Amino acid sequence: LPPPQNLNDNNTNGVSCNGVGSCTAVGFYYDGISSTYPLSYYSTDFGKSWTTSAPLSAQGSGNNYLYSVSCNISGYCATVGVYN
Repeated sequence: LPPPQNLNDNNTNGVSCNGVGSCTAVGFYYDGISSTYPLSYYSTDFGKSWTTSAPLSAQGSGNNYLYSVSCNISGYCATVGVYN
């Protein structure tokens, strides 16, 4: 997956596809200074190409991660993670 905001230190922790072509991937990226931020990608072609979703806003400071995602056939997704 492409690194967000031209950063090279990103991790993908979970991927889910709904069976009709839409997929979501989640994880986190390191800002190169001191913090990690949630990261989300989406695909509409069964994962052949990916686009970075709009930046996710995480309250708090320090480390913020998305660990897993699950999507249903309607395209609704839920994800779990932590922030501090």
